[in-house]
Amino acid sequence: MKLRIRGDSIRLRITQPELAKMQSSNEVSDAIHFGTDSKVVYSLLATSDVASPEARFDSGTFLVRLPQSTFDHWANSDEISIHGEQSIADTGNLSILVEKDFTCLQPREGEDDSEMFANPDAGKAEC
Repeated sequence: MKLRIRGDSIRLRITQPELAKMQSSNEVSDAIHFGTDSKVVYSLLATSDVASPEARFDSGTFLVRLPQSTFDHWANSDEISIHGEQSIADTGNLSILVEKDFTCLQPREGEDDSEMFANPDAGKAEC
């Protein structure tokens, strides 16, 4: 799973095996390790406890929760992403985007795209 953070915007991209894992267990996680005792865990969870995408950060764990019905529809369709906005007190909104991770249109040395989704723009343009 890839995590991108930019200002008040977060984006998670998941591969085909990660999507399959979510369909069977409703959750997928990864971590950024900063040393033997320091890491940030980031997780994606499909649950019936939320009505729209939401994110939270607590005790070194970053969690994005998606409505189960939204996830189920997305996972079984050609739709690319799930987008949501979360109000964050006085500062505005947090943009949340979860996407299927596509192969790049141009091969990159050292990159393994074997678990990515087929790019719908393949043959149309280049990265």
